[in-house]
Order: sequence, then C-alpha cells, then structure tokens
Amino acid sequence: MLQSNVSLCSLTILNITDLIWIQDDSLGRLNCLRELAIGGFSEELQEFPWSSSIQYLSASLLVLKLTGWEKLKSLPHQLQFFTALEELTIEGFQGVEAFPEWLGNLSSLKRLYLSGFGKLKSLPHQLHLPSTLEELTIDSFHEIEALPDSFRDLSSLECLSIQFCDKLMYLPSVDVMRSLSRLIAMSIKGCPLLEPRCERESGPEWSKISHLRLVLINDWRTSLGFKSFESLAYRPPNFELIRGHIRRC
Repeated sequence: MLQSNVSLCSLTILNITDLIWIQDDSLGRLNCLRELAIGGFSEELQEFPWSSSIQYLSASLLVLKLTGWEKLKSLPHQLQFFTALEELTIEGFQGVEAFPEWLGNLSSLKRLYLSGFGKLKSLPHQLHLPSTLEELTIDSFHEIEALPDSFRDLSSLECLSIQFCDKLMYLPSVDVMRSLSRLIAMSIKGCPLLEPRCERESGPEWSKISHLRLVLINDWRTSLGFKSFESLAYRPPNFELIRGHIRRC
C-alpha cells in the first residue's frame, strides 16, 4: 500500500505493540518522504524492519524519530548513509549500541534529541556525534553521573538542553565547555543533583557555563548576557519566550 503513495511527505508508525511482522519492502520508493517517525513495536521483533527498503529514503529524509523496544539493541546500520538528515530523535533504547561510531558521519545533522536511556550507566567517552550539531538534548538518562569530554568535538553546538537526568552531577571539563565557541544557551531541568552545582557564582559547575549568554535552570534565568537584539534569537530547544521587558539599556 505504501509503495503507491509516491508523493507522501510525512509518515508516523509508532507504538503498534501487537505488530510482529512487517514486509521488508513496504516503505517502497517513497522518494518524497521528508519526515518519518517509527518504532515501539512488539517485543517479539528483534531487528529493525525495512532493513533493505529504508535505503531509498537516504537522499530525501530530513527528520527521523526512532523509538526502541526491549529486544531492539541497535540502530539500523543503513542510517549512516542518510546524508540529508537534519533532525534525529533516538529514544527508548537501553545500551551503548544506540551510539554507533558512524553516527558522527551524518554530515547534515543539526538537531539531535536523545531520550529514555534509563539503564545506561554512562555515555561513551569516545562518543561520536556530528560536528555539525547545533542543538543537542539529553533527556531521561537516569543513571549517568557525568557528560564526557568528547563533547569538545561539537564545534557548531549553539544550544544544549539537559533534562530529567536524576544522577547527573558533572558537565564536561571547563576546557571543553570553553572550547565550544558557538555555544550560547543552556537549559537544565529536572536534574536535582546538577542544578545546585550550577547556581550562579556559588555552584562548583558555574565556572563552566558562566560565559554563556543564556542559562536556564528549571526554566528560570540564571545568566543572560544581553549585548544586542540578536541575542533574543537564541534559545534552548523547547523554550518559548512569553514576556520580555527591556529597560535602562
């Protein structure tokens, strides 16, 4: 059925928990597809479906959301050829297999959302992420205590959002955080151990983020270096400016 919808631009196939078999070529040649959300299938499925037909999306797909399930351990290796992909969500996986080395080869990727790695003890020290990333969100990593210094490779990063990481205490080193010359905004929410450590002036992690234009802790502004109206254009992911007051400039 999908093969005949050659003009399809967006497709969502999520949380069909009784789905145990999918025809491998059912994505067909959807060369116009720009957005795809897929996952949350039956626990009996041990491999990612569409391992062959998904390759036809590599030149057109811009936004991809992958939701894992218990027996799915890794991302389909065909994704390394998605050179046009600009936004990627990976959620619901359990192990480091969800961070293959080729993830860093997605040369057009600008936005990455990582969520629901509840059992992962730590992020790989040699985490390979694309240097083209402009926005990175780390959500619901309940067991990790520190972010790795491999973040130094994110030379294009502008916004970093960290939320609901219960045991997280440490950001990357001062040298790494200061080396991210394009990083201007950071949001921390629902991280009970990290939040007090990032308090203005007094927190031991404050020196790592004090240079940023905008720091939000639980949606409250901690630091804002306002030098031009262009600063208002930068905000963390999922942050919306509701009301603003500009006085005594």
